[in-house]
Order: sequence, then C-alpha cells, then structure tokens
Amino acid sequence: MKNCLLIIVANFIFSCSCSQIILDEPLKNGLYVEAGGNAILYSLNYERRFYFNGSPRFTARVGFATLFAEEPFLIPAEINYLFGKKKKHFEAGLGRTFLQQDGFNVLRLGFRSENKKRIFRIAFTPLLGVISGDIISSYPWLGISYGWRF
Repeated sequence: MKNCLLIIVANFIFSCSCSQIILDEPLKNGLYVEAGGNAILYSLNYERRFYFNGSPRFTARVGFATLFAEEPFLIPAEINYLFGKKKKHFEAGLGRTFLQQDGFNVLRLGFRSENKKRIFRIAFTPLLGVISGDIISSYPWLGISYGWRF
C-alpha cells in the first residue's frame, strides 16, 4: 500500500513538473486570416516560428486561397525575419504566391504585434512580377492579418 501511494505521489509530482515545462515553451505555431497581402484578396495561413537564443527570429508560412473560377486556388509561401525581442516586431520577408501554372513574388515590410494567444500584423506587400497577358508588372499592396498562436 505504501509503495502504491508513493508511486501515485511521484507520478503526480512528475506530471506537474512536465506540464510546467510544456507551458513554459514558446508558442511556435500560428493560424491566421490575412486580408489583402500575398494572395491578393484573402488567405488562410499556417505559420511556424524559429527561435534563436530564446527570441523569435524567423517565420515560415504557407497559406491557401481561392479567388476566381479560372484560377481554382492560390498558395502563398513566405519566409520572414523578425526584428525586436518582446511582443512587437518589425518583419521583413520574401515570398512567392503560386497559381496553377504561374506565380508572382511578394516582398513584406510590416509591423507585428502579438501576445500569448493572438497575432496581429499589418504590412506593405508589393506584388512583384505579376503576369497579365504579355505584360509583367508590379503593384503596391497591403495586408492585414489576425489570428491565433498555439
């Protein structure tokens, strides 16, 4: 009986300490909706953060959007570098939005604010190398994002 009680108490202490370790880990994933931005009108996105020395430094993101009947879907992909150490960051990045057979490049210069559970981003996201018929051009563009971290 004593051994059984000792095992239960030890298991409880170990599980509490493990849950504390898990809770203290930085949140590395994000899901958010972006209006405008890389996919022109909107996109649903997943983001992964990469930490160096305890601070977030890079993010990699992939998304999905549908726009027009002749283009069934868009897939924006992007890598950003984060400047700043607390809850507010300047982000700069490069991305590519893939269409069925073509795509275009996207530059990101923006501001990012986050807390333990939420992400808010606003950025200048010019679309570079957009092909329209025989013409290749660039367009100034903006993106606003809101989502959740986990």
